[in-house]
Amino acid sequence: VTALVPGDGGGFQGGAWRPNQANAISYTRAQGHYLGAHCDDRQLSGDSLCTLSLGCGAVMTYSRDGKQKGSGNRVGGADPERHRVRLPRRSLQLQTGEVRFKYRHGIANQDLDGPRRVSITFRKERTSKAS
Repeated sequence: VTALVPGDGGGFQGGAWRPNQANAISYTRAQGHYLGAHCDDRQLSGDSLCTLSLGCGAVMTYSRDGKQKGSGNRVGGADPERHRVRLPRRSLQLQTGEVRFKYRHGIANQDLDGPRRVSITFRKERTSKAS
């Protein structure tokens, strides 16, 4: 992952960002799976997230934190504080800065482009020791 991240800030510090955790999740459209709108834990996950999308593409909806209400299946809408972002299959998404800390993100079941999506999220988990 470190070879793929940009080298000019954004929490990735010139390629020095080294994740120490990876989490894989499989979503199956026919089984009604979705990613509920959330903001990853600010204390555990650090300043940056990097997610690799495999399988089918999807549309992720970002909404200003505090405005998102209800279940993960209700992430669409015309609210100006919401942004729908297409994540093609085999894409790499970087979350840092304002989008990392001020927006929730989620994927409604109907926003999966095919039968199955697998995401792998890389994080630099905060530890009690300096890293």
